[in-house]
Amino acid sequence: MPVSSAATAPDVVAAFAAAAAHRRKPLLVVDDRATTYGVVLDRSSRLTRLYRERGWLVGDRIVVSSGDPGSVISLHLSLIRNGITSIVVDPAATEREVGTLLRLAAPRAVFADTAHLHLWRDAGDVIEIRPPGSATGALFRKLVRSRLSAAEAASFPALLDRLEPAEPPARIDPESIAYILFTSGSTSTPKGVSISHRALFGHLATMRRQFGYDGGTRLLNILPLHHTDGMNHGPLTAFTCGGTSYRLSRFTLQQLGLLLDTLYKDRITQLIAVPTLLAMIAQTGSEYDDSFDTGDFRFVVCSAAPLAASLWEEFQARFHTRVANVYGLTETVVGGLFCGPTDADFRLGTVGRVVDCEARIVGGDGSLVPDGREGELEMRGDHLLSGYFGDAAMTAAAFHDGWFRTGDLAVRDDGFFRIVGRRKNIIISGGYNVQPEEVTEVLVAMPEVVEAVTLGVPDETFGERVIACVSLVEGSNTDERQLIDFCRQHLAAAKVPTRVHILPLLPKGASGKIDSGRVRELLETLKQRRAGAGSGDLRGRVAALAAESFNVPVAEIHAHSSPENTPGWDSFAHLQFVVALEDAFGIRLTTRDILRIATVGDAEAIAAEAIAAEKLG
Repeated sequence: MPVSSAATAPDVVAAFAAAAAHRRKPLLVVDDRATTYGVVLDRSSRLTRLYRERGWLVGDRIVVSSGDPGSVISLHLSLIRNGITSIVVDPAATEREVGTLLRLAAPRAVFADTAHLHLWRDAGDVIEIRPPGSATGALFRKLVRSRLSAAEAASFPALLDRLEPAEPPARIDPESIAYILFTSGSTSTPKGVSISHRALFGHLATMRRQFGYDGGTRLLNILPLHHTDGMNHGPLTAFTCGGTSYRLSRFTLQQLGLLLDTLYKDRITQLIAVPTLLAMIAQTGSEYDDSFDTGDFRFVVCSAAPLAASLWEEFQARFHTRVANVYGLTETVVGGLFCGPTDADFRLGTVGRVVDCEARIVGGDGSLVPDGREGELEMRGDHLLSGYFGDAAMTAAAFHDGWFRTGDLAVRDDGFFRIVGRRKNIIISGGYNVQPEEVTEVLVAMPEVVEAVTLGVPDETFGERVIACVSLVEGSNTDERQLIDFCRQHLAAAKVPTRVHILPLLPKGASGKIDSGRVRELLETLKQRRAGAGSGDLRGRVAALAAESFNVPVAEIHAHSSPENTPGWDSFAHLQFVVALEDAFGIRLTTRDILRIATVGDAEAIAAEAIAAEKLG
């Protein structure tokens, strides 16, 4: 495929000019609350004035860290429009993470939520974000302006009221950096992926052509805005095609039904998902069989992690909808290889063909390998990162003769690419090299397995042992012995896991990928959590498990404790709680059981049901 050029690629100036044609249209809808194109454009012109007053110049770096999507997208777009580099950061970043980012990025200023201002105290110029209420019109602002405190008046977006609109630069250098995303990747030190205006807007144009996005597009994407798939394949894609991006302000397992109901209610045309979300949807009851049969819905786009062929096929067959697969990295904006949505570009089990870029497979010596042979996937094109911020050595190491080294192992066949593993993930067990993705692929091919991950753990004799963790379909009685026997039938002896742990769900990171670090942490703490369960009646034991899982005093746990009123009860802690319940009481909870646990009282009742069922069985 031809590679796009900076000369023909659209830019931020053209995108803003086109957006002016539909000022009253929602750009972003979060829980039925809309942020219109007009609001974003008005905020941007006033922010231009602010930037000039503060002396922030083209190329300066500004951090945006907020849990309010409307504020994040307004600030992010306005910074890019003014040639200032935007750095969107997880609003839940810890003090250590904030300190590391400040050291690496040295931003001129930070926009941050009220609750987290103290974390950014060393940033210098810090502007508080106080999202507006539902009444945000001009008349309302005039009525309350005189009553605002000095702090409130100086916060975003209230501070815009005193600013007159200003014209942003007429042109932005396409090679200037639009944004930097810091990602830990496989190292402990975050990598600052720098994406240019040329790469960003050229690739957004590629996605519009590939997926047919237009003014009628209604994207549903719940991935975090501080991840490339969440921002770029959500609000930014919508902004550049004249469509609307939909989100839920908070997504938990209990809200899966609400997510699917949104497809109908908001006439969604595409769902942007990760394999984990598809696996969760596939476990819903038959009442959701027609979830995608809305008359408006066109297809699902899956990205961010490998999509197992078995899940892919099962999902399409059950819901009668196409699942398009995208391969890309933070370093490629979003994609580069596209499988679908059209039949000509579709081959199940692959990541598709190259679009508007080049890709090749090379061996360990850097030479090209023929079709059908495994090697490292390398990419070249205008959608690639400009470099890793502040790290010339890492940037140089990431490229090979002008080709970006993805670190992924792949096979090409008739123009279609299939990812088979990661170059750096090799497990060396007893002198044998084991690719963990190969073991995982075998496990997820077993009908009873929903998802799996394979890890290497230290071993005095073998160097490393191969272990795996899986979650099973609801109601499955498959045990560890059966899982290992299945692996023996399809893998060489050195690759068969010595242990397969069955978990109700596998921990995920914010982008939806299985978080192997958290899987290790979960396995290592099972014994401690069993010990923390204590003894006594069921209520006391469940409360002790909850306190241990959420890291709060047991005296603060009661029947009505929930994610809304219990610090530390996030998705990962929820999973730890479920695993602790299963392990302490020798029970197996179904997907529906897990979704029903909204309070500690629910957990007690569900555990009692499961214990009774185990005794009857």
